[in-house]
Amino acid sequence: MWEYFQYLKSFGAPAAKADTMVSLLNFAVHILGFPCLSGALSNRRLVGICELMLAGKRLLKQALALTVHQVTALHALLESVNRRIIGRALVAYILMLFGRCRNSDLLATHSLTPDFSVDCGYVITTTCNQESGGITSLKTRLLPIVVPVRGLDGSI
Repeated sequence: MWEYFQYLKSFGAPAAKADTMVSLLNFAVHILGFPCLSGALSNRRLVGICELMLAGKRLLKQALALTVHQVTALHALLESVNRRIIGRALVAYILMLFGRCRNSDLLATHSLTPDFSVDCGYVITTTCNQESGGITSLKTRLLPIVVPVRGLDGSI
C-alpha cells in the first residue's frame, strides 16, 4: 500500500485518489469487518502522505453569488412584457439556479409544476440527474427542486 501511495504522489495523481483509498480502508475495516486492514489505517506514513497530497490540492474556484441588485434586475427582466420570450425564458432559467439547482439538474427536468396563490407559492421541478445519481436506484427516483416564486423585491 505504501508503494501505491508513493506511486500516486510521484506521478501527480489527484489528491482524491489517496483520500478515497483511506475511505475505502475505513469502510472495509469498520463496516465490512476486515480487521486485517486496520494496520493500514493506523500507519502514520500512509495517513501522512495522504494529508500531504490533500494539502497540495488547488483551491476550488467558484463563481461569485448573485447580488441582491442583480437578482432584482433579473426579476424586472422576467416581468418585462417588452422582452422577447426566449430572453425571458433564459432569465427564468437563471433564476431557477437561484433555487440551488445545478445546470445538469435542470437539463434533465421531468416536470415543472407551478403551485402558487396571490400571496405566495413555489415552482416545483423534478429531475433524476442528481449529484448522487451514480447509484442506479437513484436514477429511477425523481428529486424535487422547490423554488419560491416571491422575488427579493416582494413581487411574485
